Amino acid sequence: MVFVVEAIISALLSASLQVLFDRISPRTNLIEFFHRHKFDEILFKNLETTLLQVNAVLSDAEEKQITNLSVRQWIDELKDAAYHTVDLLDEIHSLALAESQASNSSALNRVVQKSKSKLEKMTEKLENIVKHKDVLGLKESFSGKPSLRLQLTSLVDETEVYGRGTDKKKIMDFLLSVSNSTRGSSISELGGLLLLRGKLTILELQNVRNVEDTENAKLKDKENVEELEFNWSSNLQFDDFIDYPALQTLHIESCNYPTNFTLNLFSKLKFLQIQDCRYLRFLEISEELHHQELSFFQMLEISECPNMELFSGRGLPAPNLTTFSISNCNNLRSMPEQMHMLLSSLQTLNISGCPRLVSFPDGGLPPSLQILTIKNCVNLTPQIAWGLRNMASLTCLAIECAYANVTSFPDEGLLPASLTFLQISEFPVLKTLNLSGLQHITLLKDLQIHSCNQLQILSDGSLPSSLSSLTIAGCSLQLKDWCKRDRGIYWDKISHIPTQSITATN
Repeated sequence: MVFVVEAIISALLSASLQVLFDRISPRTNLIEFFHRHKFDEILFKNLETTLLQVNAVLSDAEEKQITNLSVRQWIDELKDAAYHTVDLLDEIHSLALAESQASNSSALNRVVQKSKSKLEKMTEKLENIVKHKDVLGLKESFSGKPSLRLQLTSLVDETEVYGRGTDKKKIMDFLLSVSNSTRGSSISELGGLLLLRGKLTILELQNVRNVEDTENAKLKDKENVEELEFNWSSNLQFDDFIDYPALQTLHIESCNYPTNFTLNLFSKLKFLQIQDCRYLRFLEISEELHHQELSFFQMLEISECPNMELFSGRGLPAPNLTTFSISNCNNLRSMPEQMHMLLSSLQTLNISGCPRLVSFPDGGLPPSLQILTIKNCVNLTPQIAWGLRNMASLTCLAIECAYANVTSFPDEGLLPASLTFLQISEFPVLKTLNLSGLQHITLLKDLQIHSCNQLQILSDGSLPSSLSSLTIAGCSLQLKDWCKRDRGIYWDKISHIPTQSITATN
């Protein structure tokens, strides 16, 4: 049964890629809309290149996911990103449909600009996911665009809005009124849509006059809504809006509220994305519900929340959380307590742009972790106390940070023997690659060192014999000379590596 489900997921991913290829085809009206609103053509070239790279390795990934948990996780992340990109392009398509009837062009332009920013971020997210294909050893077997075609879109087009006749008419009237009215639609108009199910998106919410508007919208009565996206600037409490027993996916973007978010209000929540919420400070667990586990929770992504400081002191009781990403939260001071016990299924952890984060809580990281990325966290220096060496599942480690005081890396006993991929980048004063901290990693295949301009010494010891690829980009001229074939003093240390690329800073 598991294999059947995975085959269905792979088929849906292939179909989603096909939809994306179709959306960015030069023949579509969507491209004309992009040109009218001055979308950067490079953005679409990058998106198309990324999709081609995914498609080239998809067949190999589908085969390997059966026995390789890391590949399965990669496919899950890719699928989620692809689906959200499809939804975003469909939202833009809806704007294109409404453009001819819009009387308030400035309001439409604001929405278009936000959509452009979203598309740039989604393209970057896809690019970052695709970068891991080499780490996972996925091989190309390019055979053109995906041939499987399934209807996965959510276009707000009258021919593709489904439901009972009266509800369908109300939905179309509501959507069109956003473009035809300078005042905009009131959220209370959603009150008549009694049978909404699936995904509900509320964007540019600026005309909420009071709490009574939200009550008239009867959002709490829409028990079949499984995915909810909010983007609003009204000064209303978030708790006034939401109580969805079936909610599985929640996106909150560019909202003045909440200042705190209570995770366990949503018993079936699987995916949570919070972006650009400048007042958010805490993620917490309700005291009344602290005994309940977030048993459905699988993915948490927080970004661009500059005042985010802390997680609940009780930690996150999410035993099935597999992906955790937090980025550009300048005031974040700590990660969730008891991560090593409460996040027992965590496979991927990405931390980026959190300069006040100094260390992980007592107990270290979950032993289930397979991929760890730390980027631009200037004070989060790897320590033996983290217990990385004992993490037998960790295969991929990438550290890209401006550590001001690290002159030698890695320390002996710091890294686990299970690593197959190691990348270190932008260590401004790193002078020595400590081989004694690497030689025990007998499974290491790919070692990458980028933009470490002062790097000049390979210490005593040897690099693992398992290495098949070594990349040093942006080192000192001295190190480049010392690694030259046959005559460099370090040649004997690297001569066994089949693929080598060593370049110096100009």
